Amino acid sequence: MIVLQLLVTNPVEISPLTKYLDEIRDIANSEKDTSEPQEVPQSFDIFNTLPYELRQQIFSLLPLSSVLALRAASWSMHTTQLPEKSWKARLEYDLPWLWEVHGIDLTGSQKLEARLSKTIVELEGKSQYRSDKVDYIPGLANRRRIWMVCEDIKDMYHETLAERAKSETSQV
Repeated sequence: MIVLQLLVTNPVEISPLTKYLDEIRDIANSEKDTSEPQEVPQSFDIFNTLPYELRQQIFSLLPLSSVLALRAASWSMHTTQLPEKSWKARLEYDLPWLWEVHGIDLTGSQKLEARLSKTIVELEGKSQYRSDKVDYIPGLANRRRIWMVCEDIKDMYHETLAERAKSETSQV
């Protein structure tokens, strides 16, 4: 019965998702309202010994929620700039089915990034149906399921097109 509910739940109009989106927007906007300078921590930061390019490479290998968590935990990583285009691409790659957050700036103070990281991780968890778990959001889980199926279909379609093009060129 639960699986059936998941399959028929509207994947676009998701009222429980609104609470999370409002929270993300509030977190992001709360920092814009204050202009408090951030204090540089006095503790040793191992990431400070790494070259800037290597720190950016580390970011490119981590999922979005881990990037936010690392930026929240390390001052050196927090001050490492994320290129705007790659940040947006990463957000769209990691959370394509959560298009409502694509336009929200998720970078800011370490405190902000820590809160955002927790919220993003929670949303990722609530977007996955598992039989041993009951705290998922049905509409969001359905949206993610549909998105992943569509991605699989797209890949199969492109493979078929490539095979067709290859066979047509070999016949010429």
